[in-house]
Amino acid sequence: MRKEPTLESSSRRVAIDAARSLRPAPFGGPRLIACGSAALLAVLVYANALFNPFVYDDYRLILENTSVERLADWRGIVVHEMTRPVVNFSYALDYAIWGGRSPFGFHVTNVLIHAVNVALLFQLVLVLATDTASDSRLNSPSVSAGTAATAASVLFAVHPALTQAVGYVSARSELICTTCFLLAFLAGRRALKGEGFRWWISMAVAWALSLASRETAATFPLVLCCYDYFMHPASARLSRRLSLYVPLILLALAVALLRLTVLANVEHPGSVAIHWRNGLVELEVFGRYLLLMVMPVGQTIFHAIAPIQALSQPRAILALMSAVGFVLLIVAVFRANRLAAFGLAWFALVLLPAALLVMLDRAEPMAEHRVYLASAGLFLSAGVAAAAIAASCRSISPTLIRQAQIVAVLIATVLSIRTVSRNTVWSHPVALWLEAAEKAPDHWLPRLALGDVLHEEGRHEEAISALRAAVSFRPEEAQAYAKLGRCLLEVGHLDEANRAFQTLLRLNAQSPAAYGGLGLLSLKTGQTAVARRYFLDVLDKDPQSIAARQILASLEEAANPRESLRLCEEIRQLAPLTEGNDDCISRNRARLNDASPR
Repeated sequence: MRKEPTLESSSRRVAIDAARSLRPAPFGGPRLIACGSAALLAVLVYANALFNPFVYDDYRLILENTSVERLADWRGIVVHEMTRPVVNFSYALDYAIWGGRSPFGFHVTNVLIHAVNVALLFQLVLVLATDTASDSRLNSPSVSAGTAATAASVLFAVHPALTQAVGYVSARSELICTTCFLLAFLAGRRALKGEGFRWWISMAVAWALSLASRETAATFPLVLCCYDYFMHPASARLSRRLSLYVPLILLALAVALLRLTVLANVEHPGSVAIHWRNGLVELEVFGRYLLLMVMPVGQTIFHAIAPIQALSQPRAILALMSAVGFVLLIVAVFRANRLAAFGLAWFALVLLPAALLVMLDRAEPMAEHRVYLASAGLFLSAGVAAAAIAASCRSISPTLIRQAQIVAVLIATVLSIRTVSRNTVWSHPVALWLEAAEKAPDHWLPRLALGDVLHEEGRHEEAISALRAAVSFRPEEAQAYAKLGRCLLEVGHLDEANRAFQTLLRLNAQSPAAYGGLGLLSLKTGQTAVARRYFLDVLDKDPQSIAARQILASLEEAANPRESLRLCEEIRQLAPLTEGNDDCISRNRARLNDASPR
């Protein structure tokens, strides 16, 4: 006998049917082709970046990073980069896969991660646009989810504003953070729909990995809360607001506090203070980021941003007006299309952590790689807008939609060409920093970096000229004297080199570079005993120094092979793969064996 449906069973059936109705159309056929094509396009436009060299921070994070040489040494990997262990592990993985520090291999990984992110953004826009079309309560116009996803992912794949994040190996933290952030958001969306506790767990794991890649991920609770506020009815949000978002935001604040503690006590020991004027600078920089996304010109590895001294300055007033204008834009777009408004809010929220670091005076005001994750939100809005335009054109005439498609292809082509062109600039460090120096003619940092890469290429006189300019722009910059002194030493300008190292010593009495430079100068002038004392001073200031041990080992080898052997064995413990060190150990052991009584 058939049972009458109970209220509980009827409610369950309604809930199941509703959940099914909210699920996106199958991810296959044309949509799968569109997603794959966007990811492939991401690989193609960055193909000419695969052979680019390491630049700038790549030397510190990869070439000088001995922790990447031992993939099994989890502790060493984590300790070396406490705030970004996942990224450091990826470097160690590259080292193991490619058999060393191959720029090609590291670039391949960056480009592949970017392609994965393009596919993830396609899926994210697809499901969010489908959700919007399926929920009549949102009162937002329906757009083609496939068109929105395709437009957003193609823009993400080829936009030249992202070349620094993708083509610069040291910016991999942005890429991995974005991968995990998008995965966390996709899982969070399903969790909010009530699809099971496993999605909350998946969200938490992905967010944790994102946090272990870059501090930008601390904004995830804000982005998820914003999504819930924009896209779900108020009755469903109220209970979640206390039970979910408050703990998530508190956890994010705890992570931010931990990050600041590491910053103040490990990375930059000393007092940390908030510089409120830098907040005005960051409001101006926000406008520059937005302009860069709309009109990608004037790109460079370094943007010189002058400080704002007072609220009454025209730049400060304009920055405040721009920020207010962007908020009003979000409100206006919210009334027309909530999903597009959410994308704009995403863009602004994700840039907050970088702005905070600048306010603490612990980061450069502007860096192009910071827009990578933020741009996903902006491209979400652009994809929705493109789908709305396509729908309008289609309703007017078939000819108009074809013309719109041609315009879209032209835009993607122009952006792709621009991206390939930027990759070419990154292929030559001298060209990269010469461009930066030309765009910031009065700033010391591009001159310092330009001098460094010219020195690496053996163009010593040009390097000295650039480094002298860096010193003149910023006489208190210690590392400028260190690099200038080394370069002068190599070309034989010993008196000027001595003055540079002595100035460095006055600026920083604990500088290993100063003692090391004076030690090399002493060797040049035949003062071996003086040089030995200087290199011992280097080890006193920097107990991990490999170069000082190598020089001391060579000085001791003839007269004191036992001490030379000890130094070489220390090098083996610190950096087992140091070139020539095994030969040093073998020679000194042989000398000691020959000297021992038979």
